[in-house]
Order: sequence, then C-alpha cells, then structure tokens
Amino acid sequence: MPGLAAEVVEHLAADEDYAVRLILAERNGDRVPVDVLVEMLLTWTGWRRAVLARNPRIPDTVIDQLTRSQQPGHRWLAYYSQRLTDEQRARLAHDPDTALTAAVTPPPTPTPDELRRQIHDPSLDVRAAAARHPDLPEELLQELLRRAGIPLG
Repeated sequence: MPGLAAEVVEHLAADEDYAVRLILAERNGDRVPVDVLVEMLLTWTGWRRAVLARNPRIPDTVIDQLTRSQQPGHRWLAYYSQRLTDEQRARLAHDPDTALTAAVTPPPTPTPDELRRQIHDPSLDVRAAAARHPDLPEELLQELLRRAGIPLG
C-alpha cells in the first residue's frame, strides 16, 4: 500500500473503517493527514504504535500532551517518539511507572575507579561496555591498547 496516489490517500484517510485508516497511517505516514496520524497514535494499542509515535509529522504539542497524560501507555508513546525535550524528560523522570522513569533517566556516569574495576571484570560484556564508555580516562584507554598489543605512538 505504500506509494499510493495523493487522491487515494485522501480518500482512504476519510474511510469509516478504522483498520483502513490505521494501515494507511502505518504504511503512508509521510503523506496521510496529520489528524489521522494523531487519531491512530492516541487510539491504537497494538505493538506498532511505537512506529506511529516516531513519525516526525506528529506535532510537538501532541508529544507534550502524551507526557502529561494520565494513561501510562500514552507516556510511553512520548518516550518512543525519541523527541523528548529536556523538560519532558524531566517530567517523565518522576513518573509513577518505574520502568519509564528508568528508561528516560540516563545511568550515572561511573567514576574512574569504577571504570578501572570494570575493565578488569571477569565478564567480557562488562569489560567491553567499560572500554566503550565515552568517559574512559586516557590512562585506562592506553592500558587497554597495550593489552590488545596495539603500539602507542
């Protein structure tokens, strides 16, 4: 259904059948009327609603409305939009849904001592995450390079 002519999109957007409008919004999100996108975002509860939330044509005012909604699912949609402002992120950081709070709150930056412990951890996953950390101190990076046999120059 992608690539429909503009007049077909317009006709289907006015269809009485909810499923027709939903499929249209999912597959022609770049051309479906914004009011249909918003309707589907606010009413559809299926797993692809996160895709609708990420549509850049969803107005910022709707994202803000979602962050203030009494419905936890709506607040999650705001998160899924990947367009939260600092203010909205701060609002959701105090959400009653602890999973949402955790999702919007960046993990604390490890101290250099914590990173040092992590790069010597028995778990490869822990060591790899520490090695990729953007705040890895230079001396620890050099140590990792030496351990990998990469000449420092």
